[in-house]
Amino acid sequence: MFTNFSHLKRHLELADRTVGNFTESTALFLGLLWMYSLFVSAEGGGKAGLVYVFFRSMYPVMWSLKGGWNYRVELSLQPCYIVLNYIKVLLLVVKLVVVVVVVVV
Repeated sequence: MFTNFSHLKRHLELADRTVGNFTESTALFLGLLWMYSLFVSAEGGGKAGLVYVFFRSMYPVMWSLKGGWNYRVELSLQPCYIVLNYIKVLLLVVKLVVVVVVVVV
């Protein structure tokens, strides 16, 4: 069915992994970014989004340095996970503050 695709062709593997890796976390990223921008800070959401997109765009560059997975690929992925976790923690803190305020008042 997919006779033209083979991981023996390195450029096709790069394209496949780039698209696959990007789409794996796009829904989580967009959902968290929107919630953060609405409930915490639009400016902060914009900055977090720029950092995330910059490091995501470095994925194919880092992958192509060795023609496959290498430790440099993690240098493009880990900052993205840090951004996602940063957003999650701040959303949790805002939720907890709102709960405390509602309970106290």
